[in-house]
This record gives sequence, C-alpha cells and structure tokens, in this order.
Amino acid sequence: ENIGGRSNVNIYNGRYQDNIEIILKQVGNGNLFMYLDPFGVTDLNMGQFENLVTSDCHSVEFLLNFHSHGFFRIACSALDIFYDEGDSEDIDECEVILYFPKDKKVNTLNVIAGGDYWMQIVLDYRNGQIDGKEAERRITRQYCEKLRRSFEYVLEMPICSSLGSKPKYRMIFA
Repeated sequence: ENIGGRSNVNIYNGRYQDNIEIILKQVGNGNLFMYLDPFGVTDLNMGQFENLVTSDCHSVEFLLNFHSHGFFRIACSALDIFYDEGDSEDIDECEVILYFPKDKKVNTLNVIAGGDYWMQIVLDYRNGQIDGKEAERRITRQYCEKLRRSFEYVLEMPICSSLGSKPKYRMIFA
C-alpha cells in the first residue's frame, strides 16, 4: 500500500500461521503480498491459503517457496515406499514428519496438500509408471490446481542449481 508516497511494508520473522491473523487485521481492506519461505513443507496448510481469499483484504497475493521434492520424499515414507534418491544434491533439510507414525504422516500430508491426490502419484512411482522427477512435477501441478480453486492466477517455476538438474524447490505465485 502506498501512503503519501511511502510504501507501507512490514516484515514478520516467524511462522506464517503464528502471524497471519495479526497481518490480516493490520492490512484490513488493503492489498496483501506475502513471501513465504517455510523450512520444508510441514508448516504448509492448504486450508489456510484457501481462507485468505475470504479475508477483508482488497487483494491477496503470495510467493511461496515450495519444497516439492521434500514433499515427495515424505510421501514415499508415509506409504512405506522406498525412494532411491540417486544424487542427493538437494537433500539439505531434516523433516520432523519423517519420524511421525504412519497414520499421522498421511493426515499431515493431506492437510499440507489439500487432499490425498498425492497418494496415487506415489503409487504410480512405486509401480514404475513414472520416475521421481515426474512424480515431483505431478505433485507440484496438483498442488497448483488446488490453489487455482481459490486464486485467479497461479504460476510455478522450478529453481534448479544447474540446467537440466532436478529442482531444489519450486516458487509458486498465487
């Protein structure tokens, strides 16, 4: 929001879900743009994103660092499917969810993803119908489709360390 020639920008350090109510109250009926950079995927909740569009804000936009490969790795673990990581150049996070009981992993992943569509993708990987790269791509595509139910524009871009390498993460704009 531009007030008297000055931008009104606030930076919140901390978890999105711990600050969003404060942020929405401060923004009121103004415009909201957020950059969300969670550690892994465990702090994501599709329902919270869907609820943003029902806020009083004039417009809501966000740029999300989505660790699609981490989600896929956890999804394999949740369904007891061995995932051969091949090169592990982009495995640099430790997801607490890996140590949850199986039923809690599945429920948590459903909340993160906004549904259970990810299960069929992981089963297709297990059955050799797709490789890990395609599974990660499909998970991202379905994640974006869920966002499109609430946001008019959704774009994603893979962020790779080099041309042709698998994405380290994906940037999603909604």
